[in-house]
Amino acid sequence: MSESLLFTPLRVGNVELADRIVIAPMCQYAASNHHSTLSTRPVRLVSLAE
Repeated sequence: MSESLLFTPLRVGNVELADRIVIAPMCQYAASNHHSTLSTRPVRLVSLAE
């Protein structure tokens, strides 16, 4: 089988994405009562990306 497309770059317009792994917002506790993102959420996503 050829190299997996999952780990090859993808160009969308002028942006090149290094890989195609994404994480959907699946947690009901990721937002406040006012439907805004909690300040800890971006920190968690950055730690997963590293």
